Amino acid sequence: MIEVRFHGRGGQGSVVASELLARAAFEEGKDVQAFPMFGVERRGAPVTAFTRIDDKKVRDHSKIHTPDIVIVLDTALMEAVDVTEGLKDDGQMVINTGKEPSEMKVNTNADVYTVDASDIAVQHGLGTEVAPIVNTAILGAVSSATGMVEEESLIDVILEHAPAKNKANAEAAKQAYEELQGPYPGEKLESPDRTLLSEQTDIPKSEDLLCEDPEDHTDLPRTPIADCNSEYLNKTGSWRTVRPIVDLDTCISCGECWKYCPDVAIFVEEEGAVVDFDFCKGCGICAEICPVDAIDMEKEEKYV
Repeated sequence: MIEVRFHGRGGQGSVVASELLARAAFEEGKDVQAFPMFGVERRGAPVTAFTRIDDKKVRDHSKIHTPDIVIVLDTALMEAVDVTEGLKDDGQMVINTGKEPSEMKVNTNADVYTVDASDIAVQHGLGTEVAPIVNTAILGAVSSATGMVEEESLIDVILEHAPAKNKANAEAAKQAYEELQGPYPGEKLESPDRTLLSEQTDIPKSEDLLCEDPEDHTDLPRTPIADCNSEYLNKTGSWRTVRPIVDLDTCISCGECWKYCPDVAIFVEEEGAVVDFDFCKGCGICAEICPVDAIDMEKEEKYV
């Protein structure tokens, strides 16, 4: 059995990618399974999807913990989620990035492949530069890297079942198939030198804020709600694919960006606008609203 795990964001097409891959394998006579896992968040939030492919009946319906193949549709996720968790040492990892495989710092012994699926998607009019729809491009790269489905089968399925722009999606998959880079052998680290955003838990607890001595209230019934300030754990900046860069020499500190920021992730000080990248989702409203064009949106990948 081949088990595949997709890591992407809402709106990038991770779920559709898992289904298209399963359909292509099904057309080649395999038994397949495809299903997603996600929370209540909407576009931009992390999404995980799974595909199983086997010559015999697939009977395991649980989520995939030890994948043979991991597919990363957005490198910014690698700062928030352990995308290599459970990946087999003899497995394969395909990452959407403009970088060479040797430049990727991933905690795995699996072979690493890269392809600039975002750029390919934009070339073919799939999404925008801020929010490219990269699913079919990344599938072309996966077919090239793993051979788990033939390119012809994949293209036929995309032409028949892609939700929209079928021809453009098929061309994107073909281009990514040819432009795949790798493999490059990964290297698993005994102790990774960074802490994932999802593992950072040093925030005040509600009982610490409500009373000087929390022990005085240990016998009281607790309401089953999240601790106050728990929003600080959900660092939505990891959803970002592009980030606002402020030219302080041009900024006039007018406050328009602060006024319109939906996440209150930008502040205005004497020297100019300052962005809180822990929570900025990279929506680009600040760049659009700036009256002096002091804010440019740049690819997040440059800063990861």
